Amino acid sequence: MSNFLSYKLSFFYYFLSILIVILHSNCENTLNWINDGSFISNIIEIVITYICGIGHLAVPTFFIISAFLFYRNIQSVKATIEKIRKRAKTLFLPYLLWNTIFVLIFLLIFNSPISHFIHTPNNLNSISKIINAILSSSYTPLWFVKNLLIYICLSPLLYYLSRSSAILLSIITLFIIGINFFNNINYYSPLYWLPCYLIGIVFTKKTFKSFFIFDTNLNKPQIILYTLTFIILLALAVHMNWFYIYRILGPIIIWRLSNAILCKNKIRMKYYWKYSFFIYCTHFFIINLLQKLMYLIMGNSNISYIIIFLLTPLIVIPICIKIASFLERKANKCYNILTGNR
Repeated sequence: MSNFLSYKLSFFYYFLSILIVILHSNCENTLNWINDGSFISNIIEIVITYICGIGHLAVPTFFIISAFLFYRNIQSVKATIEKIRKRAKTLFLPYLLWNTIFVLIFLLIFNSPISHFIHTPNNLNSISKIINAILSSSYTPLWFVKNLLIYICLSPLLYYLSRSSAILLSIITLFIIGINFFNNINYYSPLYWLPCYLIGIVFTKKTFKSFFIFDTNLNKPQIILYTLTFIILLALAVHMNWFYIYRILGPIIIWRLSNAILCKNKIRMKYYWKYSFFIYCTHFFIINLLQKLMYLIMGNSNISYIIIFLLTPLIVIPICIKIASFLERKANKCYNILTGNR
């Protein structure tokens, strides 16, 4: 892997984790906010919808990158088996640990006086429900990791199918058409995100690999073209509900467009970029606590909605970084296990 690609991946891991925090900072449900039809309500809704629209780039881009890294040097079915073994330590173990930690935290909350303030039903009142909550990531946003583990388990089959680029592209096309037009597959289903993951495999092929590892700057016409295309896609997603097409094409555009900044080294690598996985695993719980507290203080109004939405990432991200940095220094072995040595 080239130095530039390594740098670009580090940047994207952190950037995408920030987008996920922003996406989850939408406190419409927490505040039970409803657009009252006023000018200010309409403006707030449009602004937050567009910001969250950009946040929707995170998950598909993560799937594309994950697939590329998994398959970029695989030459046989045997190699996929070896990678499955490695992912058991770097993905499956952290997945179980984080889900267990937050299930235990919620168990304590549900059986304490705090439960009266969180307005969350107690679905952990039996052993079977507790086990199910851990395995299905009911109290964390780790459904992405669960789907990734499913794809990894299927890697021998996916590798076999991907040996032919024509078959791979045909499968991607059929899935995109089916999911986009029939619109009956759950957002969290592995089938919904399979085209994104397969696109990552496509970028390991000789014909397409140069697009992904491209390490030179874009000229001005290219920058304008990619930017306009992205803006049009985002507008179509927001106003015409073309979100699935946006999730497929948006990450590809942003990946290429980022070279306009990264190739000039305008963004220096920061030490906290390495905490992206920790931020992803912990942010959701902190967001819920913080927003419920701010809701109790500010109440429910147009102004409180936009203030809470904007303040949440600014508070949550530094908190996650501080906790990660503390654990890395004071409990390094534990930190490494929780993050899969990331």
